[in-house]
Amino acid sequence: MCWNWKTAALSVFFRVLLFGALAHGGGMSAVLTAVAIELVITATLAGFQGALVQALRRVNPTWLSTLICAAAYAAANHPAEYVLHSALGTPHTPAAIAVSFAFTLVATRFSFVAMQRGVFVAGRKGLPFYEDLRCIPHLLGATSGLTALVRAIQAKTRVQPKKHSYSDLFH
Repeated sequence: MCWNWKTAALSVFFRVLLFGALAHGGGMSAVLTAVAIELVITATLAGFQGALVQALRRVNPTWLSTLICAAAYAAANHPAEYVLHSALGTPHTPAAIAVSFAFTLVATRFSFVAMQRGVFVAGRKGLPFYEDLRCIPHLLGATSGLTALVRAIQAKTRVQPKKHSYSDLFH
């Protein structure tokens, strides 16, 4: 089991945005502190969580594997986030931790769906990172289970070209 740099990079990106946005009211110093905390904690732990997901991606039942990975990450990450952000005075820490926890659940499910399809797999068997990123829209649909609904909405909202006859052009 090797550290998954791809899941670490994605998780850092989203958690830095989350904590940075919530710390914004405390000024630039609070934002930079929140970002630094997330860079250190998330880069380390999300890579290990990604490695765990990668190792368990074919284990059934999938819901149990997902739950195990989410629980393991949440048990390690969120207490550390809470302690460090609280100690260093990050504004809105409880709200940020709650959103971070919800993100963990969604991101873990997303990681399973992606890695079961060979996307965001680290190591020799993985795709180049830019190819992984190109798969995100399709993976989001597969993760949410709303693919059919999205397609139905797209079909209903597409603007159909108006058909004109030759004589309409001159009236």
